[in-house]
Amino acid sequence: MALIEAKNLTKRFGRTVALNGITVKMSYGISLILGPNGGGKSTFLKLVAGVYRPTSGKVTLFGENPWRSSGVKYRIGVAYDPVSFPLQLPGGSGWSPLLGPKVTVMGGRAD
Repeated sequence: MALIEAKNLTKRFGRTVALNGITVKMSYGISLILGPNGGGKSTFLKLVAGVYRPTSGKVTLFGENPWRSSGVKYRIGVAYDPVSFPLQLPGGSGWSPLLGPKVTVMGGRAD
């Protein structure tokens, strides 16, 4: 069983075609998705995570439909751009006790 499998996967937003008939099988391990801005990388990952519903075609994650299976969603974590970290943790403490001295977080000093 593939980790991620897509067959003729298409996603449209109105008249805009974001993905057009993608077929791919990705096994367990490290995979890299490359492409230009606007090439559909984020759209593909959102379809895989069950955030978007495909316009047509099929996508599975762990052999299940991520849009319909709540069990799949409990097994994954998703973070969106831009990632940001608060400079202070709850309770007023900074990141430095956790990460060490002079840690730079989003351009600001965390200590």
